[in-house]
Amino acid sequence: MVRIESEELRVDIDELGAQLSSIYNKKNGLEYIWQKDTSYWASSSPVVFPVIGKLNNLTMRHEGKSYTLKSNGLIRYKRLEIVDKGDRFVTFLFKHEDLNVFPFLCSVELTYTVDRNTVKVTAIIRNDSDEKSLYYFYAGHPGFRIPLSQNENCNDYYIEFEKKENICIYDVCE
Repeated sequence: MVRIESEELRVDIDELGAQLSSIYNKKNGLEYIWQKDTSYWASSSPVVFPVIGKLNNLTMRHEGKSYTLKSNGLIRYKRLEIVDKGDRFVTFLFKHEDLNVFPFLCSVELTYTVDRNTVKVTAIIRNDSDEKSLYYFYAGHPGFRIPLSQNENCNDYYIEFEKKENICIYDVCE
């Protein structure tokens, strides 16, 4: 487990999948991240790459060859190397080189930064092959702990965007 901190937040990230395990507010004593309960969900905030969700029969095809990928891809199942670390940030590196598992050489650099009461996640995805395009999906999948207090319920929470957002949905299979 790796910890970064600001005056207000203490953030723990698991090296297994570079998954957020805790965002704890030191001023009000609140934990914001789901604290894994395997009877419901064994994760807390997986990084999803290069597929989102579960493939049909856990199989993808590319250029006539089949590849088996677990639910939500590769990163969440790997212990990631820490390539840089300070009190307020940590950078992990995922490097994929096994073309028998996924047909693209690639790397993902994930940086978590904490500033006052904000956690920022930056992902840099690189195609490490000069020969072909890299096809992938990427997402963060944070599980937030709600309700935060006993006099609330899940319906008291919502997500608000600063501006109108549009979603593009692409068909990737039949």
